[in-house]
Amino acid sequence: MLFNYEEKSKLSGIYELRNRISNISYIGSAVRFKERWSSHKNSLKSGKHQNKHLQYSFLKFLEQQGNDNFIEFHILEVMDNSTKAERLVQEEFWIDLYLGNGYKLYNNRLKPTKESQVWSHNPEETRKKLSELTNVGQFKHKTYKVNLVSPTGEIVRSITNFKKFCEDNGMSRRGLNCLLEKKCRSIKGWTLLEENLNKSIKHYNISLVSPVGEEFNSITNLANFCKEHGGLNETAMYSLVNNKINSYCGWRLKGHKTYDRPGQFLVTKNKIGNAIAKTHDIKLESPDGTIYGPIFNLSDFCRTHNLLRATLNKVIVGKSKHCQDWKLVRVDEIEEEVPTV
Repeated sequence: MLFNYEEKSKLSGIYELRNRISNISYIGSAVRFKERWSSHKNSLKSGKHQNKHLQYSFLKFLEQQGNDNFIEFHILEVMDNSTKAERLVQEEFWIDLYLGNGYKLYNNRLKPTKESQVWSHNPEETRKKLSELTNVGQFKHKTYKVNLVSPTGEIVRSITNFKKFCEDNGMSRRGLNCLLEKKCRSIKGWTLLEENLNKSIKHYNISLVSPVGEEFNSITNLANFCKEHGGLNETAMYSLVNNKINSYCGWRLKGHKTYDRPGQFLVTKNKIGNAIAKTHDIKLESPDGTIYGPIFNLSDFCRTHNLLRATLNKVIVGKSKHCQDWKLVRVDEIEEEVPTV
């Protein structure tokens, strides 16, 4: 690599990186020519240059020539004591001049002055400028062709703004990607169109009993059912209706016993933020005779009622009969409606 600095290495201005073999150039601006040249040289040799076209060309001719003497650094214009905005204006001038004379460039940014106006040290200001440019059509979101069916049956053929679409429909971008890549069957009631064309919506001819004793018969759309009843976990409810688990958050199949003896209970994991809480499908009787169950988040329950979790755990698994006069109650011993905690 050849650096023609002409005793101006510590000055600022506009420079040119020229490939003598392909006769293609890269034009840029620098605060100090020598420092900018060192940055280009190191990133090209390590294969991490930000301009992929220049990087590919460098590796290609390096393999052919066996050396890197085909890359030259030339100073086009010295602009000592200039501001960044002034250098960007001149950089754009030289880019237009080269392109106007038929020269080929590696540059991705052909209008550096307009692009630099978007970014600032204040994130809010940057977002505002990007939004304004988007509205006037200078930046356009990529349109994705999809075949999605909403929970209400509406068909969506394209998505222009992924982030806004996910926010408007209360889903995560990661979850939507999983659906589009067919890694899951549905997300928040949204399904793929081809899945609805290939098979009809499954009907569950079952009877579900809610925690308060209300019965629901013949469920048509399980995803919608979960959404309508407090955002129930669809995977857990799928396991429940297919008789793979006994109960979930107090929901059970009609005529299905949740457990037969003390210590036999179901533990279901429920995600709260980044933590995992467990739902213990059990019934506990307090010293004053009040019955609680099923219990969601045992630690929180113990803190609320001033109980030791380790001791209460022994009661739940049948190793102890009581914990501060709290007892485990069988299903057939409960005569009144049980509050859910």
